[in-house]
Amino acid sequence: MTQPKRNFLDSIDRKLVKLLLKDGRASFKTLAAEVGLTAPACAERVRRLREEGVIKGYRADVDWNLLGLPINALIRIGAAAEHGKGLLKAFRDTPNVIEVLRVTGSDSYVVHILARSSEELETVIDKIGSFGVVNTSLVLSTPLPASERVANTLGSTD
Repeated sequence: MTQPKRNFLDSIDRKLVKLLLKDGRASFKTLAAEVGLTAPACAERVRRLREEGVIKGYRADVDWNLLGLPINALIRIGAAAEHGKGLLKAFRDTPNVIEVLRVTGSDSYVVHILARSSEELETVIDKIGSFGVVNTSLVLSTPLPASERVANTLGSTD
């Protein structure tokens, strides 16, 4: 990971990050108009933010249901420390696992799962459940998406 060359972002950098969180495909021309720079200056800022690791990449916001993955679940698992390596291997070997967060508290991991059916979800639960206590929650909706919340957390840039 590249170490930042500076330990702060100015208001233009913050505004660029907020704009890219809302639309990762925005053109440099559009971004430049929003932040009051020329397109080349804006492109240079975004390039620097990528080099410094502030912007790690760009992702599509996908409707999983339309891709045939209507089951969206979060699984919390409390596992003994000695199961850590085996559990991480099980996560990596399970295509339905799309994100794993290591957490504190009574749970060891929070795992984001996508599945085609409840039977497929059950298979995943059975596979990782052998490592510890599992608690599964189905995601009904996302009323506050992460990109919106992070942009709010960055605060006002004006």
